[in-house]
Amino acid sequence: MLRLLGHGLGTIGEVLAADAAAAASLWDAVADEAATVQLKHVRPSDTAILALRRHPRWHQHIEIDDRCPLLHLPPGTTAREIRGVRTLRRLASYRTGLDRAGTPFRVEVVDDAEGLNKRWPDMVRVAALADAESGRLNLLAPPWQAFTRTLLEREAANGTLLVFGGMVGERWMAHEIGFRHGSSTVHWVSRYEPTLAARSPGHLVREWVVDHHDELGIDTLDGLLGVNSFKLSWANDGYDVATVTAATAGLLLSRARIAGIGTLAAAARRGSGRIRRIDSGGSTHASS
Repeated sequence: MLRLLGHGLGTIGEVLAADAAAAASLWDAVADEAATVQLKHVRPSDTAILALRRHPRWHQHIEIDDRCPLLHLPPGTTAREIRGVRTLRRLASYRTGLDRAGTPFRVEVVDDAEGLNKRWPDMVRVAALADAESGRLNLLAPPWQAFTRTLLEREAANGTLLVFGGMVGERWMAHEIGFRHGSSTVHWVSRYEPTLAARSPGHLVREWVVDHHDELGIDTLDGLLGVNSFKLSWANDGYDVATVTAATAGLLLSRARIAGIGTLAAAARRGSGRIRRIDSGGSTHASS
């Protein structure tokens, strides 16, 4: 069974195709290999997925399996338009408390190789503390550490890396690792030191991002996979993603059997989730 690179690493998938004709040619070539494919967490309306669903040589089954919250930020929008007065007062009280303790809260933006090299040890440290005995997959620790470091280095070289670090005094204590695509950002992994949990560090970072989105050139925040209280509290839209399981007609698999493959795969994913959970950002934050 063919799957996308990055399958299971906490992000959506996409088959890149220039247009519908190119996508049809791609599926013709894959069909020549009499392959079965399982494309996890893809947008059902993407060009390549629509081409697969319409292709005469393929039988497919599609199952909506997750949702990605979005936050649209028109020019001039601040946290006051997104969150309630009580929430913002509480966040302000957290900042005031940190100020009085001599450890003011601020956000540091990392978007280049120099910043990444400087803060990588801090990111690794925070991830280790946050994920210890949590059952989550720590993508900043072996065996995934080299993959993640290379990914972030390449994003930095491309000018698309965007990490927001929560600083308490001079100590890096929280981060949102994300990537910029035009005026949109996708937020891949968020973590914070457990000792800061009572101060809602995830919300403090997100409040800052929203209040500074104009100067950052951002108008959309994509929370990627998973719906939780943190993401929903900072969202005003969203989109569905699906798992598409498909087989060529030459394999003589009925639509019912293809659907069965998809159902078994979904059951396996639920079962593995009891053993190892990938948190792609947000559920480690204190709720508002």
